[in-house]
Amino acid sequence: MAVAEYLGLTKGTVSQSIKLLAERDYLERTPDEKDRRVQHLVLTQKGRLYAQDLNNDLQARLGGMETAGNYTRLLKTILGDLTRQAQGRAPDDSTFGTCRTCRFYRRGSEDGGSCAKTDHPVAEPDMDLLCRLHAWAD
Repeated sequence: MAVAEYLGLTKGTVSQSIKLLAERDYLERTPDEKDRRVQHLVLTQKGRLYAQDLNNDLQARLGGMETAGNYTRLLKTILGDLTRQAQGRAPDDSTFGTCRTCRFYRRGSEDGGSCAKTDHPVAEPDMDLLCRLHAWAD
């Protein structure tokens, strides 16, 4: 449901797409330990490599410009602002985002921290994963 909300697609379309990606070994679904109705989606090694290839392709296209780094930062800023604006219109004020930009994130050690909303630990490698409980920090 969260993926459908994030992408603005129907649950059926997203469900079939996730099923296909799992069958092709791009991602794996694991049930939540506390709530079996919830499933966590994680890219497999094959999925991470494909995502990296896509990212490398984008960097290569921008890399031909002398100031590609500036354009990449500008693009990220613009996309981030557009996403915030679009999500800010959500009726329950919910957004999608990462721990690094969330007001609920509590820094612990250099290895990560925790979420004040769920009271779950957040390891450093998970800091850039999208969360549907995100709220922009001031």
